[in-house]
Amino acid sequence: MSVATVLQSTRAVLSSKGKAASKRWLEASFPKCVIPISPRSPSFKFDHVLFDMNDMLHTCARNCKNSSAVCKRVFRQVDSYLRIFTPGKSVVLCFDGPGPIAKIPKQVESREKRTKVASSTLDSIDITPGTRFMSEVRELCFAHVVQSLEQRGGYRDISFYLSCSDVAGEGELKLVEWIHTFVESASKDRILFIGGDSDLTIQSLALRGHSQVYLLNRKDGVGLQRIKPMHFISLSELKKELETIFPDHSDIIRFDLLLLIIFNGNDYLPPLKHFNLQVSFEVYTLMKSQEKFRSRFLLDGREKTFDYEFLAEFLKQVDARLKTWKISNPIVELHQYVQEGSLEYSVEDLQFEFSQEIREEVTMWTCTLTIGDLKFEGKPFRTKMESKNSAATVALSTFYEGFRGSV
Repeated sequence: MSVATVLQSTRAVLSSKGKAASKRWLEASFPKCVIPISPRSPSFKFDHVLFDMNDMLHTCARNCKNSSAVCKRVFRQVDSYLRIFTPGKSVVLCFDGPGPIAKIPKQVESREKRTKVASSTLDSIDITPGTRFMSEVRELCFAHVVQSLEQRGGYRDISFYLSCSDVAGEGELKLVEWIHTFVESASKDRILFIGGDSDLTIQSLALRGHSQVYLLNRKDGVGLQRIKPMHFISLSELKKELETIFPDHSDIIRFDLLLLIIFNGNDYLPPLKHFNLQVSFEVYTLMKSQEKFRSRFLLDGREKTFDYEFLAEFLKQVDARLKTWKISNPIVELHQYVQEGSLEYSVEDLQFEFSQEIREEVTMWTCTLTIGDLKFEGKPFRTKMESKNSAATVALSTFYEGFRGSV
């Protein structure tokens, strides 16, 4: 893949922040790492199949009245996955336990907003470490694993590992810790992550030495009957694509790419203000083509620190590029900006009003965007859509300090 191809593909993805947006950008920018799975595909064999269970638990708990009903659904889904993705050595099931200190304030705030209302069905607040529901889930999971090992001959040589909500740490972090503990880094074992959290992409990128790692995101459209399309993300294919762009440096570049994704925001750190993953990778790719930075990296693995000169110049050039970068779709961009919580308003608070005037026998439309007490007037255009885009761009240009879109 050429540099030009990467830059063109990144332009196809709208600017957005957060771990889910980073995952979408990664798939669009490196399409060869996305491996489609046909509903008619035969079973896939992996040495280790690892489940991040919390997303599945939330999905299965909808409209359920007790832990027994929820776990029946969960076990049905897990068994279905294991028929499609056959384990050879290990199956690992990890639930979220008490979170790290960095995330506890966010969890407390979320719980306070969702005071449990008396109901006959379960609520997401029940799926919290320390609740009676999660204790019951723990016991039922252990019982199901024991039953599976006793009754199913195909699991005779398979080891099951179960980490429930009474063990500290988030599910995806537990999975990565398990790999570090039980799988030799130099092995060629095929590892499959199954989960609904885009943080799995970030965690797996940080794995050292494991070359055959695959991710299956449940939210990408997986159904028990395999009617909906699915796809893997192959980290080995991602490394090959990076190698074509940055010969002999793909393993180190992977960590610089991980840093850019972290800059774009996740569960633990907010995004850098005015950061844009598309633009930043374009700048990074162009800087790496220069002799001065060809053998330098944002992260200095040997000293376990940053290359501060490279990082400072990189951020300077990203800022300069953003000042002249044209917004590809201002309306969508504005909606994403509001949805990210950057303003105290919601998308429903965006009000577009139009006025028209005749100029030299041509009707011209001017759009005024109102967001609470804020008003933004776009330039006059012949169509309402053009004037609406202009007003949205004026608003974005105001919100992004130092950002100047084409208005």
